[in-house]
Amino acid sequence: MNMKHSVTGISLTFLMFGAGVCYAEPDVFNLLGSWAAKTEGAKILISGTPNPKSHGSHEEFYNLALEYEFTKQEGRLFHGTKKSAKLTEKVVCAVDYDNENIHCTDENGMVDGKIAGKDKIFSHYHHVTPEESVVSISTWERIK
Repeated sequence: MNMKHSVTGISLTFLMFGAGVCYAEPDVFNLLGSWAAKTEGAKILISGTPNPKSHGSHEEFYNLALEYEFTKQEGRLFHGTKKSAKLTEKVVCAVDYDNENIHCTDENGMVDGKIAGKDKIFSHYHHVTPEESVVSISTWERIK
């Protein structure tokens, strides 16, 4: 084998290895476990009677502590619960293909969030029901 073929062979080997690394999909963010969320919210009471599935107070503005617990994962998809002092409801989430955002739904609303690291998420929530409209922002921190 001459020197020209050796250099070409080595170059192709490095090129193929490098291409494989570039096209490898990053690991999916793992949400499993418990997350404490500090929440600030605002509410419009439409019917005069609050929705019984609302976690927050029935004031126009409120602060709320929530806990998300994710117990099942299948690829980018997660199942769990969302708990407050008032109630518990089911929640499902998906980690977006960019591995930087999450999208969730509970029993009557939606959460979109930005993954800020393995232990922190920033999110916003909203729901509209016949009784009320709610919007909130939260900071989630993984409970160790």
